[in-house]
Amino acid sequence: MSTTQIETKTQEKINNAAKPRSRSILRIARRIGIVVLCLFGFLDVLNWFWVSSGTNEWKLFKDAKGIQVYTLKAPGSSLVRIKAIMTLRGYTLSQLVAAMIDDNNVQNCKDWIPGCVGMHQIERFDPATMSDSWMAEMGMPWPMKTREFLYKSHLTQNKQTKEVFIELIAAPGKVPTRKGFIRLDRIHNSWRYTPQPNGDILVENRQYVGFNGMVPDFLISMGMPPSVFVFLADKLPGLLNKEQYRKAKFDFIQEPEMSPAAAAERDPEPGTVAEDGKLIKAVPR
Repeated sequence: MSTTQIETKTQEKINNAAKPRSRSILRIARRIGIVVLCLFGFLDVLNWFWVSSGTNEWKLFKDAKGIQVYTLKAPGSSLVRIKAIMTLRGYTLSQLVAAMIDDNNVQNCKDWIPGCVGMHQIERFDPATMSDSWMAEMGMPWPMKTREFLYKSHLTQNKQTKEVFIELIAAPGKVPTRKGFIRLDRIHNSWRYTPQPNGDILVENRQYVGFNGMVPDFLISMGMPPSVFVFLADKLPGLLNKEQYRKAKFDFIQEPEMSPAAAAERDPEPGTVAEDGKLIKAVPR
């Protein structure tokens, strides 16, 4: 047998040995592809049922620790709207406002937005327009891209009731988009602070958000109500009691007047949450 024939037969054996491996890899790839397609199909079906569901009415999700969290799902919408109500005692309006407009840094972003990895001030708060804008970055598990929250906020105060309303809405076109990021365009968050005759402040927070991309809206919507409750019950009092907030005073915020009788009835230790006539102590001053 010639050298050429030997080399030919050797190459044939190598090729024949490689074919089963190639076929095995192709079979595995096909199976993975089928599983992925089935998964996306299943998620599409779930999403269809989710979008079609809802009563367009507020429903109580949880009532505990003086906090009521409600949800609203409208048929045809993929997002759940959240409304939370609580009463704070021992805070000034300036203190509550300062936490929203006076501390736009990465650590504050991490305190308020779980998963925050970056913070950029786009426009500083301007008392003339009562507005500012900023962009937060939220890290996501691989292979999903980092999300960008670009907000524009606006503050108003009712001069008669002294009620303060802060609204944060998505402003995706404020600055150019960046490669490797997904910018959210469905964001709405509002805080309403209403002074009460006894010096308490009634707080109402409303919000919804859509994450776009590979994150199904129904997964985010299902996880938001419990997250909102935990934030308000466990984190918010401590965040509001930072020294820089307690000392904050703004010329554009009018504090409500309180009668001596109402002042005497107030708890001497500020930083508490009122619940059914009782007080739950938060972080003391």
